[in-house]
Amino acid sequence: MNNIVNTRKPPARVRNHRFFSLDELNHTLSQELCKLNTKTTKRYPESRYVCFSKTDEQFLNPLPAKAYEICQWFYNLKVTEFYMITLEHASYSVPYQFIGQRVNVKLTDNKVLVYLHRELIAEHQHITTGSSILHEHMPRNHQLQDEMQPDKLLAWAQNIGTQTAHMVQKIIQNKSDYANNLKKLNQLKRYLLEHKVPNMQIEQGFDYA
Repeated sequence: MNNIVNTRKPPARVRNHRFFSLDELNHTLSQELCKLNTKTTKRYPESRYVCFSKTDEQFLNPLPAKAYEICQWFYNLKVTEFYMITLEHASYSVPYQFIGQRVNVKLTDNKVLVYLHRELIAEHQHITTGSSILHEHMPRNHQLQDEMQPDKLLAWAQNIGTQTAHMVQKIIQNKSDYANNLKKLNQLKRYLLEHKVPNMQIEQGFDYA
C-alpha cells in the first residue's frame, strides 16, 4: 500500500520550512503531493497517478447530489384506527387505507417519512408536539367534516377577497343553525371551486349581497 499511497514524504520534505498561513501550507503540500504521485522509478516505471487511473478511477461513482442526512429509524409502528402513528411526542397521519398496518418511519431534522414494505406512503414536516394530519389521508366522510371547519372556510374566503371574508365570517359568527350554516358554506365553496368561478366574480356577488 505504501507504494501506491504516500502521505508521509511531503510533510518530511517541508518540515523545516516556515509557513505564514494555512493556505500557503496547503498549496505547498498539494504541489509536493502532485510531484510524488507523478514520480516514476526504475522499479516502478508507472507513477501512482497512472496506476490509479488504470485500476481505481473507472470504479468511482459521482458524489451524491444531496449531502448525507443524519436520520433515525423507528420500526413496526402500528397505524391506529384513526389512521395515525405516534412518534416521540407527536402524531402523524397516513392514508386511511393502511389502518392496522405496521410501518417503518425515517426521522430526520426536517422530515418524517413513513414506509410500508419499503414504499413511501406518507411524508410530513417534523414537529416536536401536536399532530400533523393531511387532508388527502382522510376517508371521504372525514374530509367533508374537515372542510367544514370554520378556520378552513375562513381561510378560503380570505384568499378570495375582503368582501367574501367579511360575509363568511358574519355567517360563521351567527350561532343560530350553526352546523347547517357551515354545511351550506362548504357546499358553496365546493360549487365555486368545481366550476372555477373567478375570484373577482365571487367578490362582486358577496358585495352585492
